[in-house]
Amino acid sequence: MPKTVPLRQCIGCREQKPKNELIRVVRSPEGALSIDLRGKAPGRGAYLCRSSECLKRAVKSRALERALSVPVPEDVWARLTAELYGNRVRTLYDCGVAGIHRLLAQEEIIRRARVIIAIAGMEGALASVVGGMAQAPVIAVPTSVGYGASFSGVTALLSMLSSCAAGVSVVNIDNGFGAGVLASKINALS
Repeated sequence: MPKTVPLRQCIGCREQKPKNELIRVVRSPEGALSIDLRGKAPGRGAYLCRSSECLKRAVKSRALERALSVPVPEDVWARLTAELYGNRVRTLYDCGVAGIHRLLAQEEIIRRARVIIAIAGMEGALASVVGGMAQAPVIAVPTSVGYGASFSGVTALLSMLSSCAAGVSVVNIDNGFGAGVLASKINALS
């Protein structure tokens, strides 16, 4: 008897496809979101075709947020977008300006990158610091997350737009999808 191929529905195009042809985004039991390339991580999953059109539909309709019952952070959108466009992605977490020693420990990775997406809230200084370290273009994504005088991301946006580091470009507040598309286009140039 032939083995049954498990099917899952893409949240973008709503078509049933073999599970192994789709990308799974999973919400862990602790509530963290990640991209599960092997399809084995514990938690609630949502599936997307490896197609930029399906991703665009999912972003526009907020289907991923609805399927996982949680807001999708900009780093997940940026990584998912870049991977769907065929890029190899390396993600560094908790490397902000407030813990600059953790950022400096990643200096070699930053110097070897072909393009960098720097996602930051609060005062948005991360993009300028990374722009000063990197030889590659830096795409800055201000986030609306923050407290005090962050003004829903406006403080980070203005800071990033005022960066004196050469090679830093800025997308709008919470636009990880746009950053992923731009990074992919820059990668395609070389």
